[in-house]
Amino acid sequence: MGIWIFLATEVLLFGGMFLGYTAYRISYPQAFAEASRHTLVLFGSINTAVLLISSTFMALAVRAARQNRRALLGVFLVLTAGLGVAFLVIKGFEYAREISEHLVPGPGFRIDARDPTHAEMFFCIYWLLTGVHALHVTIGVLLIGLFAFRTWFMNAFANRDTPVDLLGLYWHFVDIVWVFSLPTHLPGGPALMNAAIRTYLINGAALLTFLALTIGAAYLNLGPFNTIVAMLIATAKAMLVALYFMHLRCAKPLTWIVAGAGVFWFGIMIALALTDYLTRGWR
Repeated sequence: MGIWIFLATEVLLFGGMFLGYTAYRISYPQAFAEASRHTLVLFGSINTAVLLISSTFMALAVRAARQNRRALLGVFLVLTAGLGVAFLVIKGFEYAREISEHLVPGPGFRIDARDPTHAEMFFCIYWLLTGVHALHVTIGVLLIGLFAFRTWFMNAFANRDTPVDLLGLYWHFVDIVWVFSLPTHLPGGPALMNAAIRTYLINGAALLTFLALTIGAAYLNLGPFNTIVAMLIATAKAMLVALYFMHLRCAKPLTWIVAGAGVFWFGIMIALALTDYLTRGWR
C-alpha cells in the first residue's frame, strides 16, 4: 500500500506540471507550437523506445525474483539499469544541443519566434518537466544497480521478491510519465494539439492498461510463454506511442519505411534471443 501512496503523490507532482503546460499551451498556442519545433523529435523517440524496452526487462526481473532465479534476476536488472543509463546519456546530448542554441530560460535565452516571451515559458516547463523526470530516472538507475549488486553478491532476494516488485512499480511509473511528457515537447501546431487531446487521453488509458497487463503477466506461470507475452505487450505499447504520441500515422512514406526497418530488425533480434532462450534445454 505504501508504494501506491507514494506513486499517488508523484502523480500529483507531475500532474501539476502537465496541468500548467496544458493551460499555457491553450492560452498561447502559436508561441508554444513555434518553441516546440526547436526540440529534437528523434532523441525523444529513441528515448521512448529505450524506456518501453527497459520496462519489459523490469517486468521480467520481477518474474525472475518470484521464481527465485537469481542469475536471471541479476541479468534483467543490469539490462534495465543499462537502458536507464542510455536514456540519460541520450537526454544529456539533447540538453547539450539546446544549451548550445541558447534555449535555456534566463538572460541568455534566444529563439527565433514571433512571441519569444511565451516561447521562453514553453522551455521553462520543458526543462522543469524533463529535468524532474531525469532525476527520477537517475534515482531508479541507482536503486536498480544497488539491487543488481545485492542480487549477484549477496543473494539478498532469495525467497523475497517484494522489494523487486516495488522497485518495478516505480520504474513502470517513470516509463508512463515519459510517455505522457513526450507529446508536450513534440512539434505541432495548435490545430494538431487540440485535435489530439482526446486521442492522447484514450491512448494514455490504453497504455496504462497495457502496463497493468505487463505487471500481471509477471505473476502468471506461463512457462516459456511468459517472455513472449511480455514482449507482445511491450510491442503493443510501442506501437501506440509511435502511431499516436509520435504522430507516425500522419508521417510521410519515407518515415514509415525507416520506422518499419527499425521494427523489422528489432523483431529479428528478439526472435533470435527467444529462440536461444527457449531451446537451451533441448538435446
